[in-house]
Amino acid sequence: MEINKIIKDLKSIFKKDKIKKPHCEALADLLKELEKKEKKIKSELDAASSKKKQKKLKISLKIVKVQIRKGYSKLNALKNCN
Repeated sequence: MEINKIIKDLKSIFKKDKIKKPHCEALADLLKELEKKEKKIKSELDAASSKKKQKKLKISLKIVKVQIRKGYSKLNALKNCN
C-alpha cells in the first residue's frame, strides 16, 4: 500500500473523531434543553383547566418524550465521544 494512501486514511480517521466530539456535546446540550421543556410542559399540564388545552399539552409532551428517547439512543450509539 502506498504511504500517501495510508496518510490520507489516517487523516480522515482523525477528522471524523474531531467532528464526533462536538456533535456529542451539542446533542447532550440539546437533550438537557428538551428535558427542561418536558418539565415545563408537565407543570403547564397540571395547571391547565380546559380539556382542549390539556389535550394539546399531552400531545406536545408525547412529542418531546419521543425526541428525548431518540436523542438518547443516538447518543448511546456514539458512546466513544467522551
